[in-house]
Amino acid sequence: MRSRSLGARIALAVVAVGGPAAVALAFAAPLTTGPVLCGFRRMFGIPCPGCGLTRSLVSLVHLDLRAAFTVHPVGPIFLGYLALLWTSAWISYARTGDLASPISRRIPGWAHLGMIGLVILVWILRFFGLFGGPVAPVDPGASIFFRLVG
Repeated sequence: MRSRSLGARIALAVVAVGGPAAVALAFAAPLTTGPVLCGFRRMFGIPCPGCGLTRSLVSLVHLDLRAAFTVHPVGPIFLGYLALLWTSAWISYARTGDLASPISRRIPGWAHLGMIGLVILVWILRFFGLFGGPVAPVDPGASIFFRLVG
């Protein structure tokens, strides 16, 4: 495989990091209604562990930190973590041609698992009414799984 030039790698990295940010800023509108896009929720009728992360991101883009934490209590922290890894990976690519995040390499594996575990823990606790309860309606009867086996 032919290696890209330094200029091409820098341009690609700028587009990869700046492109999603520009689209988010340009088109982000408050998400209050719309179709269910989550495959997990459509299949099982319950919100997934990441339910609320998109709304949390939109709230962050609108600089509404309170709403960002309301729709997903770990959302802003998790999204910041992902943005840091994404950005460092593309900066690494621009500099060296290696897409692996140097920051991700320095973070111990247990810390990555801990971040995912925190998202899953909040998901479970919300079913017991903590953090405002589930962010989306719980309706297993409307799920694809229920229609198949029920």
